Amino acid sequence: KQLIFKTFEKLKKEHHTLEIKEAPSMKIPGANALVGNFTAYGRLFLGELLPKTDMILYLDSDVIVNLDIDDVFNQMIGNEMLFVSGVGERNWSLDKQLYKKVNLKMDGLCFNSGILGINLKKWREDKAFDKCLDNIKKYPNQFLSADQAVLNVTFHDDFKVLSKNINIGALGLYSQEFNNGIYHFIGLPKPWHPLMKRYHKNYFMWELYITRSALQFNYLKYFNLFQFMRQINSYKRIILTHKN
Repeated sequence: KQLIFKTFEKLKKEHHTLEIKEAPSMKIPGANALVGNFTAYGRLFLGELLPKTDMILYLDSDVIVNLDIDDVFNQMIGNEMLFVSGVGERNWSLDKQLYKKVNLKMDGLCFNSGILGINLKKWREDKAFDKCLDNIKKYPNQFLSADQAVLNVTFHDDFKVLSKNINIGALGLYSQEFNNGIYHFIGLPKPWHPLMKRYHKNYFMWELYITRSALQFNYLKYFNLFQFMRQINSYKRIILTHKN
């Protein structure tokens, strides 16, 4: 936390503030964990954590923001619950079986929740948190993409799609041009995982920002052998693709 504050003091601009709050327990009965933890469900608690805020932009921790964030808020206009980017047809989703069970149109859109605008005023008025809990209870342990699937089931017709550059997938397999946008390190392994300095095609984005921070990141400090073994097939795919 101290290194994050140190980074903020080094790079902050006028009117920027930073606060780190203690998070509530996010483990919800019937909810699927994401890579072993429930932190992603923090999105569902934002209405309670920020009771005086009407509109918010949520960002996953595996993103690089390379634009003026006002560009995003300027698009978050309307009475929809959510403002999203990174959309695709439900037919191709990891959670397509769940969407079929819920009787959603399979050629309709579902969204990635890593960059998510939320109308917190409407969220509280419509008791959106309770609606999410009801769906978790109705379809227990069937959310393969964790809270993302919960949000797609609950708000399947209550979101507005923003411009594509607000959630650009920066996978390890394919190089991306670094233009105006928010880049999302989707999939595994991430640039900061072992060996990825050499093999991840978008490592340069991560390196550009981490070297500006006070974090002095060392992947060995966070290395987890169990998680590494779970990701071994992803490692093989990236390394073999790199060689070819």
